Amino acid sequence: MSARRHILALDQGTTGSTALVVDPDGRVLARGYAELPQYFPQPGWVEHDPEEIWSTVERSARAALAEARVSGSEIAAVGITNQRETTIVWERATGRPIHRAIVWQCRRTAPLCDRLRADGVEELVRAKTGLVLASGSSRVAACTRPTRPTPRGRSVSICVPATGMTRCSRS
Repeated sequence: MSARRHILALDQGTTGSTALVVDPDGRVLARGYAELPQYFPQPGWVEHDPEEIWSTVERSARAALAEARVSGSEIAAVGITNQRETTIVWERATGRPIHRAIVWQCRRTAPLCDRLRADGVEELVRAKTGLVLASGSSRVAACTRPTRPTPRGRSVSICVPATGMTRCSRS
């Protein structure tokens, strides 16, 4: 093993997770990849299992590190990119997801977005959230209408990776 410091680059995408081990000179030493299953519970709906998202990141990183023969202690930094618009809702008390992730490609909010647009609130949504009112925005789905009822009194967190976390309490 080398005493040199490396970078682990992680790309968690819609169809899978890729990890690259990059040496101090910028050369890619190894690549790991793990496919991510997609679920289509209804026409136009796209979901991911949050545990599978995490699992694919772990598997791809382990594969890249093993191929490069680099240990975790040799990693100086980790760079991460992700789907950004895919949203996961989890129970705050346990940190466990309460539903599959709503993928950025999901069209389930098209009727809601059409109604909001017709009600004249498109600019208000943009001003308050920075979002374009579009059915592909899973954040609109998560923040305006949960995909399954939240039990009374349960506190949930909504993770929006690109912009941080918004916490909502539902009663």
